[in-house]
Amino acid sequence: MAKSQRRKVNDAAIEVAAYLYKNDNLRIDQRLKVISMCLPSLFPFSAKLIDWPESDLKLLTAVWIRAYKNAWNLGESTANGLFTFTRDKGGLQVKLPLGTLFTSVWGNLERCSQFDDGTRQMLALCYQEALQENGCLDLLELQDASQHLSWRATSANDVTFACYLANKLDIQVEWEPFHPDLIASAPDATLSALACQVKLPLSIQIEGVMLTATCRETGLDSTMMIQVGDRQHSIPVDGQARNPGLPSLRECISHSYGQARWLYEFPGMATDPESDEWADGVKTLRIPQHLGIGIGISRQGLPHCITSIQTRSIIARNGSALVGEFITHIDTIPTAAMNHSELHRALQGPEYTSVSLDVADLQGNAQTISVLRSPFKTS
Repeated sequence: MAKSQRRKVNDAAIEVAAYLYKNDNLRIDQRLKVISMCLPSLFPFSAKLIDWPESDLKLLTAVWIRAYKNAWNLGESTANGLFTFTRDKGGLQVKLPLGTLFTSVWGNLERCSQFDDGTRQMLALCYQEALQENGCLDLLELQDASQHLSWRATSANDVTFACYLANKLDIQVEWEPFHPDLIASAPDATLSALACQVKLPLSIQIEGVMLTATCRETGLDSTMMIQVGDRQHSIPVDGQARNPGLPSLRECISHSYGQARWLYEFPGMATDPESDEWADGVKTLRIPQHLGIGIGISRQGLPHCITSIQTRSIIARNGSALVGEFITHIDTIPTAAMNHSELHRALQGPEYTSVSLDVADLQGNAQTISVLRSPFKTS
């Protein structure tokens, strides 16, 4: 089945390339329009549904490049780098199967994370398995670690394979599908406690009528009391309601705040860490985040060398540490006895807390810097 589907995709791409070769009455812009309308649309449908071995993808890439050459009236001997190189390196940076596969795989992961119909739970298992098998704490680390893996080894896990493709394309994807501040990822106890604390207003259907309710207090057995006018009702936090016609808290939140993804998007929740404002008579609250300091550390063992610094991080903005320098101490604790995961964990902590680092360069010159764990700035 998978082999025949791959053959269909390749044969269709060959037909497009042959059509462009035979029809010399089309302008170049018209030929490129044929490519943009035909080639990318043939591949994404099967890109994630079936397995694409690296050899088959290379064959498909060669066909696509041949189609581009035909569109530009270029000879077969024209260097492929003209199409594969990025624009800053003098290439045309055309759309190729690898980039299409990357978009399809990551798009599939994002869709799975959005729907609480079993696919999100399956993604969570796949996500945890990928991190544990590769000794990583997040997707950024997994993208870095995947460069040492093969196509075949990563294709067994969708999350690992997505990170492998990102690394292969030199793209850094910052995504936390199971961040504790996400509504979908928040534990039931946290979600119900916050809803009661800010007296979250909800739209709920009772006996066929849409009414406005207010979260009052948590009950026993993962239930919660809501106030509807002068009456109180008990609803479950998650799952199906015991009483017919009464949805769960998560169902009410999904209906009332369909566009919200983060806990701080609820009414009465502050988004400014320094805020002590009051909203609608309810004191604003904020869920603290757990952050690192935006650096990548070598996985090759001692010494712990800085391999990357994320743009917009505190260190990137003030230039207090450079790529190639070594971290010797974290809060006066020597890093010599730490492995990669332990060091990564030591760098993380509640946002707006500081961490002290001893950093040394190749000449042995050391300095002590203090870094604030703060969200990245967007401007």
